[in-house]
Parts: sequence; C-alpha cells; structure tokens
Amino acid sequence: MTSQPVPITQAVIPQALRLPYFPAMTTLDPPGAYDGGLPIRAVEDDLLCILRAWLTMAVGDRVDLFFGNATTPIVSRTLTQASEVDKDVLLTIPKAQVPEGVIEPVFYRVTRKNQSPEDSTPALKLLAKFTRPGDYDKEPDIPGHSELKYSLDITDVDPTLPAKGVTMRIAPYPHIAENDRIIGRWGSEQIEQVVTQQQATNPGAHPLDVVFSRALIEKAGDGPGVHVGFQPVDWVRNFSDPRAPWSAMTRVPVDLGGNRLPAPLVLVNGLPVNVVDLKDLAGSDVIVRVYTTAPDFAVGDQVRLTWVGIPTEGSQIIVEPPIQNVTFVPFQLDYIIPNAAVAAIAKGSASVGYVRVRAGESDRASKNAGVTVEGDISRLAAPIVLEAPGGNLPPDTPWANVEIRSYAGRKPSDLLTLYWLSLDPNNPVFFQDERTVGNIPEGQPVLRSVSNADIRRFDGLRVKVYYVVNDGDTGVVSVRESEAFIMQVGQAGAQFEKPKVDGEANGMLDPDVVAPSGAVVRAPYLGTLVQDVVNMNWRGSQVGGTTSDSVTLTSATAAKPVVFTVPKEYVTKNIGGRVTVDYNIRRAGVLLGSSYPLDMSVGAEQPEMIVENFDKEQDKEITSGQSITTPVMDIHYVTGGGTLSIGNLPPQHPGYPGQLEKKSLNLYGQANTHQHYRFTPNAPCSKCSFWYLLANDDNIVNYYSGGVLLGTRPFTLQGSPRLIEFSSKNITHFEIITISGDIFFLDNFSFWR
Repeated sequence: MTSQPVPITQAVIPQALRLPYFPAMTTLDPPGAYDGGLPIRAVEDDLLCILRAWLTMAVGDRVDLFFGNATTPIVSRTLTQASEVDKDVLLTIPKAQVPEGVIEPVFYRVTRKNQSPEDSTPALKLLAKFTRPGDYDKEPDIPGHSELKYSLDITDVDPTLPAKGVTMRIAPYPHIAENDRIIGRWGSEQIEQVVTQQQATNPGAHPLDVVFSRALIEKAGDGPGVHVGFQPVDWVRNFSDPRAPWSAMTRVPVDLGGNRLPAPLVLVNGLPVNVVDLKDLAGSDVIVRVYTTAPDFAVGDQVRLTWVGIPTEGSQIIVEPPIQNVTFVPFQLDYIIPNAAVAAIAKGSASVGYVRVRAGESDRASKNAGVTVEGDISRLAAPIVLEAPGGNLPPDTPWANVEIRSYAGRKPSDLLTLYWLSLDPNNPVFFQDERTVGNIPEGQPVLRSVSNADIRRFDGLRVKVYYVVNDGDTGVVSVRESEAFIMQVGQAGAQFEKPKVDGEANGMLDPDVVAPSGAVVRAPYLGTLVQDVVNMNWRGSQVGGTTSDSVTLTSATAAKPVVFTVPKEYVTKNIGGRVTVDYNIRRAGVLLGSSYPLDMSVGAEQPEMIVENFDKEQDKEITSGQSITTPVMDIHYVTGGGTLSIGNLPPQHPGYPGQLEKKSLNLYGQANTHQHYRFTPNAPCSKCSFWYLLANDDNIVNYYSGGVLLGTRPFTLQGSPRLIEFSSKNITHFEIITISGDIFFLDNFSFWR
C-alpha cells in the first residue's frame, strides 16, 4: 500500500490589505451610513481606484475589485512584471459601469499562489449622485440660476431691524435632498444650513428658512445695495450648474449705523459699475475710487480699503491694497484690484469698503459697495514641468521640477496635491505628492520635484500633470482642480495592428459562433522577442464583462501571432453591449507600444452608420461665433481666431482615398491662440470617427453626453492621415480644442446610431 503525497503549501501570510482609495471620493458630512461619496466629477473620465501595495507582493498575484456585487468583480488584474511588485495597483472602472445610488459592497480580493484569497476589510459603502442640486439653468441669459428661487421678509434694512434679522425662504428646487447644504450669502458674510428630511420631502409643513441675524448683517456692513442670495451643494459635493452656481442676487439697501461714510465706486474702463464683466475688463485691473471730501476727510487722514471677493466655490479672496494718505481735500484716492483676483471670482461677487483712520479719533467705516462678476469661470492655471519646455521629458532626467504659479487667495495652509497620470488606459501609472503650500513669498510659485525613479515609471507614456487645491476653510470643502499640462515621457510607443477575434465580422461578434471554451483573440504583431510580455485587454460595456490576460514569450512563441482565449462568460455577459479589445507589449519592463483597439458589438446588429464627407456641400467659410449646418451635423466655431471652412484640400495634398479626398473641413487657426470647435450630430450616437491630417499633438477631442464628459482623445502629429475613433453610450456632441493655434484638415466623419 502506498501513501498519497501531502501537498506542500506556503504559510498563509496576512497581507494587511488597506482600504481601496478613490481619489475623486468625497467625505460626507454628516457621514450617515456611508464611507464616502462619488460626485459628477468622479465619472467625467473613468473612475480611478488605487490599491496600496500589500505586504508580500509577487509576480502572479491576482487582484479582483468588487464594486456593488459581492460575487462578480468589476475589474481584475494579475501582476506579470517584477517591476509591478511593491507598487500601488491602479485600476479603472469604465464610467458607464458606475451606477448612481448606493454602491455596496466595495472591496478587493488578493489571491496569491498556494494561498487562500484575502479580502480588504471592512467593505465600503458609497453613495454616487450624478444630478446637480437645482439642475441646469434654464435661462442662461438672465443673471442667476433660474431654478433657485427665494423670498426675503425684509428688503430694506434700517436701525429698526430686530435682533433676529432677515429671513430668506427658499423654494423647493430640482433634486433637493436631505443633507444638501445651503450657503446663504449676505454681502461679505456667509452662513451654512443643512437641509433636513422634512424640508426636502414636505416643504409646505417644514419650510426651508435661512436666517441672517442682525449681528451678521452688522458685520457685513451698511451699503446702498448689499448682495443677498444662496447656493445649494448636495451631500456628495455636487454644485449647481457651473454656468450659474448662485441664485439671482437681491440688492438690499442697509443703513443700520446711520453714520457711515459714502460707499466707494467700482470702476471698469473708468466708469462706475454694479456688474464687472470680464469681457469688458479685457485683462485690465479694477479700480476702486474713494472721494475725499470735507467735512468727512481732512489732510493727514489715512484710508484703508478692503475688497472681499466671494467665488462660486471655496473661501473668500481678500485684497487689501496699501493704505493711502489724504494729501488734498477735496480729491480722490484710487485703489488697484488685480485682474487675477477679479477673474478668480467669476460667477461670484465682491463687497468693498474702506475705513478712515484719523489721529485721536475712532476709526470710521464706510458703507459697502457690492458688485457681481460675470464671465467664464477660469480653472487654476496649468502647472509647468521645467525640464519639458516642448512637452517632452527625457526619461533619464534626474529630477523633474514642477512649477505651480501663484493663484488668487493662496494661503500657506492650502493643501496642494500634485498628480501625474498616464493617459494610456492599457498602462495606468499614477504619482501623487500631497503637501501644504507652506510659507512661500506672495507671488512666488510653488515648486515640487519628481525623482528619476518616478519619472521612469512613465517612460513611453503620455502624461497628464495637474494639481488640486483644497483650502479646507469652509464647511463645504473647496476642491479646485487646475488645467492640465500634457507631456510625453521618452519616446511614444508604436501603434500596432488591431487584434483579431475569431467570428467577428463587420464590427459584430455573434455569441452563437463562439466555442464553449471561449473567444479566440489574436495579437498579430510579429516583431516580438523572447521575454517580451504581451498584455491583452477585453473591456466590456456590461458589468462583469471585463477581463485581461498576459503571456511572457519564449523561443517557441516569439515572432509569431500571440493567441489568447477569453472565457465565454465574458462574451455572454456583454450580449447587447459592446467590447473593446486591444493589446500592448512590454520589453524589459518598458512599454514597446500599444495596438489600435478593436471595437465590436456582441449579439446585436451593427448600428446604422451615417457619413459626412462634405463632397456635396457648397464651399463656405465662418469665423468665431458662427456655424455650418450639413444634413448630418452642426459645426459651431465657439471661440478663437482664424477661420473654419468647407473646401478643397491644398494643392500639395492630392487626396487620400477613403480618408481625406475632394472636399474637406479646413481649420485655419490663428497662431498662439486657442480654438474651440463643437460638432453635434443630428442624433446621439454610440460611436463616431473622423480622419485628420497635420494636426499638432497638443490638440484634443472631448466627447460629451449632454453636459457630462465621456472621454478624451489626443491628436498625433503625422505627415499622413490618421483616424480618431470613440465609442460610448449616447454621444451627443464632441469638441476639438487647440492649444496654440493650428492649421489642419478633417474629413469622412462617421456616426453609428
């Protein structure tokens, strides 16, 4: 009799798994039954999840992320490279698979060779909200949000005002909900109030009242027209329509003291205004004028002026120009408010007043002047990577120094987080540096340095560099994100031929022809070597329909097509949806290149394709603010210098059959200026594509569903036509943005409906 061998297993080592980290997740106040919230901005792109390195990582470890389903992971990944060991794992959840509402459980599972799986604990419970409190402004040409309505019980404040002050009664607004936070504004002062369940569900019996006490009104000061209004922010920190984040403002005359000096005047282009329009300001500074007339002023007095700016989000931006001396009576004193401080409060308002200082007497304050600021909200300026002046960073750079320009209202306590994020969905790489600003002299930039070890992690990748500022001063935490600096680290990887899937025809995979063992995916690139690693990604549009695989090549498999088998469950889970398949190749740990994607529907007829090639259109030329309408789409030149036209290609380009031929859409942007073009097909589509020629690689295409950003595609500068494709549910329009002005040509726009 022989005994059976006893399997030898490794000792089970607890991995001390930390909780999954979602950079876009917000902290709920009050927390309720949730661990965090996901606002609209969390799914403007795919949702990023970071899993911190566990205790004893090794090649072959598998991680599964569970997101609202305790049995089926939403995304999985296996470590295939030694360079991935002891590093954080980045996973992305397609935005279409992030549901609105309660998401639980949220956890991940690590499975190591010869060990039982281990789950992160405790599982998280998240709340996702993708609506805005108040919804969208239906009357954008009228100041203030059309759906944010209120009334005041007192509209003229004098010394008889009772101690309780003034009550603002807020009418129910679209998407009002428990734990919304109301920011009530009275001049330079703000108060916050949390919406109760009764106020949200039964406003008739439980009206939503915000009370401005007499003490608060006195602190805000007298004025001929103090601005009063409100703004709602929901529980997960969604704000109202960015075009109109506040209600209409009521100008309330306030005269409590009875002895205040006259209010100053706010001047734009030499004229007094109640509304500062950034277009009229045209980059100039605002002037605040104080008239020094007898008997209120005398030679030797000093005047101290304060401008309090209230932005749409975040803490006040206060400007205190140098104190001025009164040297003549009567005369005037002019104070400069920098343009940057004014532009930073676009869609907000400012309260400005002054104090007369006289020797031997108490200081005497003025009434306050109130102004609103109209114009587009500008994001924080993009950072600059000093070692990448042309947008290219050599991977052997010892240190990459990132310069972050000074911004209006900057404080030493601001939490400033610098991010580097790769733009290749097949190779997500992430870097984060979170620190306070510190005691940096006013006007000087913040400098952050990134080491060569971190730079090399991005070798071969296109990288988005940006930062986020959290001032932490207000109950509604302000999180402001900067514009992005896009750069290439090292040489961009090659673009390989798209993969092939057995049974796919004309963009459709019939699940009935797929064998029980699964779908066969072939990576056709033949230039591989021994020890190259080929990674295949199968990304489905349906929950649980995404997987990946990887193989390290040997002498028997190198220089040949690489064949993968995708289990049939990942085919059937995507029936009625779509799948995108691609692959990438790494050599000695460095990205060699990525393939073009294969996009296909599963078990559904190929949607109707509509093409616009302009060949039947008359020649036409437009400039900024004008539009061209064809039978297929509307083209609007939003902003920028130069022209957009339909016409023949230039003579030096004879045409490229099926790509750019005969007539094309010709974009002649003015140098050193931004251009912004919007393309709206006649009906929403599931996929769109076009060919382009000679576009600079700092141009981008943003794709939208209504007001929600679905994704972005970059241009690549080439001497021959290139194709840009994008697939998603309900694409309503897309926009092309040029950074520094460009001349390029577009043709053969295709839309799948």
